[in-house]
Amino acid sequence: MNPKDEKIAAAWMEAAQDLGLGLKSPFVLHWRGREFPFPAYVPDFGREKGCLFLAIGTDHEDLRAAMATEAGYFVSRLHPDKYGTYDRQLFTDTLNDLGWFGPAPKKPSWYTGDAW
Repeated sequence: MNPKDEKIAAAWMEAAQDLGLGLKSPFVLHWRGREFPFPAYVPDFGREKGCLFLAIGTDHEDLRAAMATEAGYFVSRLHPDKYGTYDRQLFTDTLNDLGWFGPAPKKPSWYTGDAW
């Protein structure tokens, strides 16, 4: 991973511990016979398949986003200066904005569904 993706990954790992998220970091999307790396994957948010996070300004950003979208994931492009450090309010606001797509009994207690 590049340094920008590493910052995003570290912040989402901290968020996962604090917020009780099912996080995979790093995450590699296997699609069309190729591998596309992402710093973090959070299931149940953004779309039924979940959300892949991607740092803005990284190599092959557009290609990775396009392939993930084609594969059925939601892609959230994050600025590493803003999302490279865990901020509970920012991250819960982001997840609330993405929307919950998982089973109702697994919905986190902090989730409100309030969009920005």
